[in-house]
Amino acid sequence: FYGAMMLVLVITLTAGRSELAPLAIGSILMVMVFTYGHLSGGHFNPAVSFAVMMRGKLTPLRWVFYAIAQVIGGLCGAALGDHILPDGVDGPIPSYPDNELGSAFAAEFFFSFALCTTVLNTATTVSVGQNSFYGLAIGFTVLAGAITVGDISGAVFNPAVGTGLLVIAGEWSDIWFYWLAPMFGGFVAGVMFHLVNSDEDDIVFGKATEIKVAGAAVGAHVGKYRQSISSDMSTKDFTGRTSIVPGMSFRGIVEESTGIIVH
Repeated sequence: FYGAMMLVLVITLTAGRSELAPLAIGSILMVMVFTYGHLSGGHFNPAVSFAVMMRGKLTPLRWVFYAIAQVIGGLCGAALGDHILPDGVDGPIPSYPDNELGSAFAAEFFFSFALCTTVLNTATTVSVGQNSFYGLAIGFTVLAGAITVGDISGAVFNPAVGTGLLVIAGEWSDIWFYWLAPMFGGFVAGVMFHLVNSDEDDIVFGKATEIKVAGAAVGAHVGKYRQSISSDMSTKDFTGRTSIVPGMSFRGIVEESTGIIVH
């Protein structure tokens, strides 16, 4: 909720009013991902959550709750931004040029796909290990998209953002578009992940599976899962915390988690 609210708040206050708006938007997303990634996964986007569900790290029911919280956050962020803006200054309204629906859809789809693919491959894979770059990669993907296709599709890439901005502006006609294109991008990203990373099909919709990794970060798994890690060398994350005790192995049941990174 809060991450989506802050993202939409920054968009409302900067989009169309500052040339640095893409930088501000990408930066706040990066900060929110780093700040709350360990708690909720730092999705802030129903399309991203859908891709994570397709990845097998989120149950369908939990995706519904995520999407509801994200949309409510988007509505609150847009309403708060509209209240903060000076009288006579309207917030941004996502739109695309007349007769350019196909181009706008392609822009929203491909950059939503890029965003979701970035999340899945930098923050939910064992192979990347413990890393401190996932927030930067996610934020810069949105930054690049905003600069590239902002005047083509509005550069939304997020149904919660599109819903919040359009509802508060009283514009309902294009809400379907800003849901369909990003969600399709998230779906394709989830399918593509399984095709490209077939060796990391470790969890599928809540089934308990035993996984073995050597001191690597793993995506948050739905339901309970058994984790078995053994390593002869200690590893540390970017805060300096040791994750594996040298020469020791451990086995345990890790309760359900909704985040992306589990150390």
